[in-house]
Amino acid sequence: SSRTRQRTGILKSSKYSMATKVDKRTADAEKKDAIEKADTDEISLVFEELKAAQPVYEDEVEGKAHGCHMFTVDKYLASGDFDKCKSRLVLHGNEQDPHLYPDKSSPTVAVHSIFVCLAAAALNGITEVAKIDVKGAFIQTPMEGPPVYMRCGRELTKLIVKRFPEFEKYVSKQGFLYCKLLKALY
Repeated sequence: SSRTRQRTGILKSSKYSMATKVDKRTADAEKKDAIEKADTDEISLVFEELKAAQPVYEDEVEGKAHGCHMFTVDKYLASGDFDKCKSRLVLHGNEQDPHLYPDKSSPTVAVHSIFVCLAAAALNGITEVAKIDVKGAFIQTPMEGPPVYMRCGRELTKLIVKRFPEFEKYVSKQGFLYCKLLKALY
């Protein structure tokens, strides 16, 4: 059986949470600009840099096209000062057939593991440590098995087409953009 933080009683402390979800409806003009930039950056990452999704015509979709959405969080520095807005495009994986993908786990690092590494470094007199951030690490995994398609809602479709006008020809009569996933999304 899988062991999650919740099942083992380890709860994420809000003290270490450096992101808060953004309510786009109540944002002021400056915040809306930051959100739009974050959304555009994520769309560019998914469609251009990592080539994780490719637009297709609605009639090319084999089987079900799963919904998706974009969410945005405010990121903060360790000092507590605001750093930036960051957006993520997320597929509604709960709509997938659970028998096709029995292993839905995704390895991530628990904050407790980081503390153990830092304690070991301190114990051994190591005074310098480093971290790396693999940009888009989760969405660099090529898809295997049957093709997976996503259907972008009307508002998200408008954002994508604004960034990639050449995708306009793929927009359905109902205003949706359908895409084939080439790499895993969050």
